[in-house]
Amino acid sequence: MRLSLALKAVAVLDIVVLGAVWLIAPATGLGDDPDSRSLLVARALGTDLVVIGIMNWIISRRDTASMRPFLLPNIVMHVVPAAIIVTLILDGTFGAADWLGAGLHIAPAVVLTWYLASPTKRRAARSEAHA
Repeated sequence: MRLSLALKAVAVLDIVVLGAVWLIAPATGLGDDPDSRSLLVARALGTDLVVIGIMNWIISRRDTASMRPFLLPNIVMHVVPAAIIVTLILDGTFGAADWLGAGLHIAPAVVLTWYLASPTKRRAARSEAHA
């Protein structure tokens, strides 16, 4: 898969699966009786995820060298919630059903980390020229 396709897939995940759910149905995942502040934070988070997804979609249309600087912020954006969710599952605060939420953050983090760690064609060409 090309990096542009990976960023588009992450964009769709951020917009539809994560962002829109929190924006449209903010009580999702907040328990039985969320207070108004929690709903506000969930909607704000949903808005942020939709905007990040739109930015990823726009960035995905650029050349690979222009896309690479956006990988690390995207990775961090998914690793932090994944780490929090996994920690809360392991300490018993969250239930086993919350592994889905962790997975929705771990998967894009792993894919984007692979792209960040893999050398670009330009770097590989330079290495061959110097060998």
